[in-house]
Amino acid sequence: MTEIARRFDIQVVNYVGRLLGQFKHPVQFYHPPAHFIQHLVLLYEVEHTDWLQKPLARLLSQLEQFLKLRDQVAYEIKLTLVQRDKTEQEVHFYSAIGDYLAVKWQQLAKLTLESVTLKAPIISLELSVERMGETPANHKDLFDKHHQAMSPLELVSQLQAKLGKDAIQGIQASPDPRPENSTQYVEPLQDQASTTTSKKLLRPSFIYKEPKPLDQRVNILHGPERIHTGWWDGNSVKRDYFIARDEQGRWIWVYRTPEKAWFVQGLFS
Repeated sequence: MTEIARRFDIQVVNYVGRLLGQFKHPVQFYHPPAHFIQHLVLLYEVEHTDWLQKPLARLLSQLEQFLKLRDQVAYEIKLTLVQRDKTEQEVHFYSAIGDYLAVKWQQLAKLTLESVTLKAPIISLELSVERMGETPANHKDLFDKHHQAMSPLELVSQLQAKLGKDAIQGIQASPDPRPENSTQYVEPLQDQASTTTSKKLLRPSFIYKEPKPLDQRVNILHGPERIHTGWWDGNSVKRDYFIARDEQGRWIWVYRTPEKAWFVQGLFS
């Protein structure tokens, strides 16, 4: 190595030294991410989801130990139901808040399985984690004096388990100036994005998805307000909006098109 050092720079010396084993060469070992998957063969064929609760509880207990040792929580787990003919039926359970406790996942699983129809008798179960992450700093534990109080995210989780994940959504204002596009669906409890819509504009609390033809006499109370927009995506609108009172005394939001046609856009509360 001395002769090499006299003839070449330090990078060559270090490289040759590591090749010969004379210099230490730090190695970054690959550590695959932790993944949970457990399989359980049933003692008898199961034909009803209620009979899956006890064997599922065993798998969820193993999941709890797995997550607890790694200080992590699961947000989505998958239950694979292996049928008599070896075909598989998958059921997903979701937790909006994330949890590791078996009892919490058991509650969500029970609500979800109520709406599941088994296609054939089940002979085995397989439980795996689809999404997990670090335990949130404000996550409840057994030492929390208020751990029995249900948080908003826990309520969302139970509603999604009962009604389906896509059935529970949040709503927020959209920057699109077209009234029918003024709101958009978002994830439940998602932080509201700020918009540039002026708060001084009078807007109804309920807007029809599709405007309805105005088929009665009304009294105009306010307006017109011209909305001419949407040119950028080919769905341009040009309307004159008015606040009016209909024959039932309701305050309604109506508009007039350039063709003099009148429509009801929404209702004021």
